[in-house]
Amino acid sequence: MQNTAHLIALIHEQMFNYERGNPERIAHLTKVHDYARTIGLLEGLDEETLATLETAALVHDIGIKESLEKYGKQQRRFAGEGRTSSCKSPPDKALISPLQ
Repeated sequence: MQNTAHLIALIHEQMFNYERGNPERIAHLTKVHDYARTIGLLEGLDEETLATLETAALVHDIGIKESLEKYGKQQRRFAGEGRTSSCKSPPDKALISPLQ
């Protein structure tokens, strides 16, 4: 487990370096990683699957930086919907009501 934890820490460090100068992106990738790890532990994932989940969580937005540099900031559309949104929109109540 320690070797896996060390590798995840190295990926974390590399993502911090990649996103240097963008505290919002760093906070986001850290939060996503923390949530993913917590869920994985609660679900009882084995070490290899948990490591895969953590790695995916850390790099899930890796293309955003290059995309913003190439295309600039643009609004995105949710698939199948006609409304625009940003990442900071509140979650749909239908998704969170079962959790309350």
